[in-house]
Amino acid sequence: AWLVYPCDPEADSFLVKVLRSDLEFELEGKEGGEMVLTEKTRRDFRNLLESNTAMAFDPSTGLPMDDLLIERYGVRSQLMYAIRPSLGVPWCLGLHQCRDARVWTDQEIRLFTEAGRRLSDGLNVSLILDELTESEERFRTFSEQTMLGLCVLQEDRVIFVNQAAADILEASVEELVALPPGGFDRFLHPDDSDSVMDQARRKQAGESGTIQAYMWRAVTATGRVKWVEIHSRTTKVNGALADLISLVDITSLKRAEEDLEAIIDERTSDLALK
Repeated sequence: AWLVYPCDPEADSFLVKVLRSDLEFELEGKEGGEMVLTEKTRRDFRNLLESNTAMAFDPSTGLPMDDLLIERYGVRSQLMYAIRPSLGVPWCLGLHQCRDARVWTDQEIRLFTEAGRRLSDGLNVSLILDELTESEERFRTFSEQTMLGLCVLQEDRVIFVNQAAADILEASVEELVALPPGGFDRFLHPDDSDSVMDQARRKQAGESGTIQAYMWRAVTATGRVKWVEIHSRTTKVNGALADLISLVDITSLKRAEEDLEAIIDERTSDLALK
C-alpha cells in the first residue's frame, strides 16, 4: 500500500510519501524516494483525475500496468485512487498485489474508494491545520465551510466546536460549548471512554507519544452509536495548550468492512465444504 505526491500528469516526477508492504515483498529504501513519471503513469494519473472511484488494473479490466512495476517489482495487479485535498494538487493512493494476478471484486473496489475518501479527510486535516493554526480568523472561516467536525478542548472543556461536529453528535453547538469540564465524556461509548479521555488530557498537557489518529464509538444525543475517526494534536490557543480535534463519521465505512468480511467468511466456508 502506498501514497504518492503529486498525482500530476504534467509533473516530471513524484515522491513516495508512505509505503507499507509484507516482508516478502518489502521495497527497502523506496519510502521517501523520488520516481520519474513514465508516459504510462501520466496516462493513469489523467484517467484517475477524471474518475470519482478507484481504478482496478487486473485481468478482468484489461487495464495495463507500467512495465517497471511488472518487471522490477513483480506487481501482478493494482488499485489506484486519486485523493483531492483542499490544499494543493491531488495525491494518489495505491495497492499492489504481487503474489498473484488478483481480480478485484466490486466490493473491494468500493471499499478501497471509501477508504481513499476517508484518507482524503485525514490528509485535509493535516495540511489545513498547518496552514490555519497561525490565523484564528482563517481557522474559523474554514471551520464554517468544511464538512469535517472540528473541536478544541482546553482544560477539559469544549472551547470551540463547529456545526459539522455538532451534527455528528446530533447536538447543538451551544449545548457542546456549555458542557462542564469533562462533560464531553457523555458522548463517548462506555467501552471507549477511558482511552479517548486519556488521549485528550495527554494532548492538552502537551505530552509526547500520544496517538494522533484512531477510531472510537460515539453515542449521540439521541442515543445512536456511530463510529468516528479522530485526528488530533496539541496546539496553543491564547498562549495555553489545547487539543485540536477533527472528527469524521465512518459508520458507513465500518459497515462496508463488515459486509466485506461477511462475504469473505461465506466464501471461505463454501470452499471448506467443497
